[in-house]
Amino acid sequence: KLAVVQNIRVNKSIVSPGEIVNVSVMLSCLEGKYMKKNIDIEIPADVLPGSRILITACSSRYSEFLSSVRSPGKFKPVNFEQLVDLIENMELNNELIIRVLLPGTGVSYKGEQFETLPPSILSIMTLPNYSGTELLANEKIYRLKTDSILEGKESILLSVR
Repeated sequence: KLAVVQNIRVNKSIVSPGEIVNVSVMLSCLEGKYMKKNIDIEIPADVLPGSRILITACSSRYSEFLSSVRSPGKFKPVNFEQLVDLIENMELNNELIIRVLLPGTGVSYKGEQFETLPPSILSIMTLPNYSGTELLANEKIYRLKTDSILEGKESILLSVR
């Protein structure tokens, strides 16, 4: 059974730090039926007013593509533990993936991700003459099981007041 991500809706498009947002995703099945999946997502308390938050509902295939673009170092394991971690965290094709892209960055160094570094260390590690370091996107990822194999993606942008 195949389903396609049809649309994504939120109960509010302007949010405050610490607020809960209900995300609703509509999936269309090939038989002409629709399936609705809901999840509540908390906006982190440290998000600054004026920031934008991108929420994407997608298939595992598109989610892995986004991961490879946003965190390329994650897909270049340099030791056995990193390889096992990568395999254990593979997303399944029957999972609806909700990705919340937040403002702020971290770094990936030799396959390890450091999402919350002090600004002084972050600025040193992102200098052009510092090799082996790649910028990370700060993301929260949620997985919802479905009875279908999923395809497609939809995104929506929130503003923080």
